[in-house]
Amino acid sequence: MSSDTILRFMGFPRRIFYSATVEDKRKALCKSKDAREFLPLLQFPDIAGEYKLSDLLPLEIRLNAKDLEWLEKQLEQGRAWCQSLVELDIKGRWIVQREIYLKEEARVLHKSLEWCDFEDDTEKTSLLGIWEDELKSLHRQHWEHYRELWMLEANMPGGPLRRAFNAWRKNPDWYLTTWLRQDCAGRGGCCGRECGCCEKPRDTDRALNRGHCTSACGCCVRSHGFKGDEIKFDDLKAFPFELEHRKTMYSRRIGRAYIWGIDFLNDLD
Repeated sequence: MSSDTILRFMGFPRRIFYSATVEDKRKALCKSKDAREFLPLLQFPDIAGEYKLSDLLPLEIRLNAKDLEWLEKQLEQGRAWCQSLVELDIKGRWIVQREIYLKEEARVLHKSLEWCDFEDDTEKTSLLGIWEDELKSLHRQHWEHYRELWMLEANMPGGPLRRAFNAWRKNPDWYLTTWLRQDCAGRGGCCGRECGCCEKPRDTDRALNRGHCTSACGCCVRSHGFKGDEIKFDDLKAFPFELEHRKTMYSRRIGRAYIWGIDFLNDLD
């Protein structure tokens, strides 16, 4: 999605939409007395992390405590929502991919029980029981996650962020952007190999059957030679991001790709 498309969905006033730079947009609003007109400007990705609120607002609004508090609250709520959305997206994919992996391994184990000796049979039966218990737990986790995600999306902040996000997520292949592919490959995912797992729906009836790899991806687990019982959900710790303050470039790029659909790296950096 181009920056012009983002601006259009954000609902910028015509005089700001056709301004070429952030500085032009700021100057176009410098005489405004309505704090609400500044919200699209402050939410726009190329401003996040680059400007202080005091650098963008005219003196009259900066001195109005009520207006300033409203703007800060709107921005804080929007960024917190974005953080929760991305975290839930990653967690949901982990649950689904872990479930797929365990079902695949269980099928193989069931088949091997047909010709193993008693000692192996006891060990494999015990392992199968452990996996079946975990599958029950994952089924419950998926139900809880689905409800949590629904409530989060139902409470999506209104205005520019909502319009841009909804427009971007209408595309089922939204996650196949250049940077998100690079991020998947950089984390050791399937986009760094030729298997094509991320480009097609995964083997599940779950809603989150599309998306990039997590640490639970069965293809990744096998490719890297890990043991299935070693896999724990630590993806958010291993690759941390923070969208509320966006102090790191990684955090800013995560927000742009997941929320705004920006599929270029250098234009805003």
